Amino acid sequence: MQVPDGVRPVVSFLAVTFSFTWAAWIAGPVLAGPETPAATALLFVGGFGPAVGAVVRLRLERRSVRAWLRRLVRIRVAPRWYLLALGVPAAIAAAHTVAIVADGGTLAPSVLPGRLPTVAVAVLATALVGGGQEEFGWRGYLLPRLRSRFGPLAASVLLGVVWAGWHLPLYVVPGAYEWGNPFGLYVPVVVGLAVVFTWLFEGSGGVLPVVVLLHAGINNAALLVPVPRRTLAGTGGADVYAVQLAAVATVVLLILAVRGPSLGIDDGGGSPHEGLDSTESTDSPAAGR
Repeated sequence: MQVPDGVRPVVSFLAVTFSFTWAAWIAGPVLAGPETPAATALLFVGGFGPAVGAVVRLRLERRSVRAWLRRLVRIRVAPRWYLLALGVPAAIAAAHTVAIVADGGTLAPSVLPGRLPTVAVAVLATALVGGGQEEFGWRGYLLPRLRSRFGPLAASVLLGVVWAGWHLPLYVVPGAYEWGNPFGLYVPVVVGLAVVFTWLFEGSGGVLPVVVLLHAGINNAALLVPVPRRTLAGTGGADVYAVQLAAVATVVLLILAVRGPSLGIDDGGGSPHEGLDSTESTDSPAAGR
């Protein structure tokens, strides 16, 4: 079956992204063994799949990778966007805190001040190699192309399904990082987060560091819960995802209530990624002349 020209860039991006990541994430626990240094290294390597897929596609399209990076890696934007990016992980941490109290747990607020340096280091490391780097592919390449065809909300849902599916080996390969955790609960959490990421990315004018910060913050939200580490470690996977789903669903509903299905994005005014979101393939030798 022939792939339509307008869909080819997305399909080939996903093919490269999934192949690169899944090869690393399956090889780690299967060939190197669970929780070995080699498996950990391959876990981090696989996380660069979306960025690799984006760069490969840009090369095939005869587009400038340098210009693409320069457009995305800007930090100057109204401070409220960074504050909103930090607010989502804070909301998730607050939801976990409420759940612990409701379950009869005891809080220990005194642990938070001493944990803040750890949080800062963890967020920085995650932004660089622990999830934040995915954003070059997901929001930097795929989102504009899906949005131009389906609109902001539907594009977010589609991207969320893809984003969750990309993590599948971590849940189904024995010994992998998320082995044993409920993938069925993880999927709606990620789909909801994709809506939030679109709102922040597009609202900030396509400033990638905003969603990189959001991604890193979410991955480390548990560190903001005012309980000892052992309390969090004893919480079951299903419980964690259920709380996250409730928190994320609340944020999504607030966005939809205030901004509507368009997420407050004016498609009539053009994309902030003008020139980078075309769905037309330029794979031909004449492209880019």
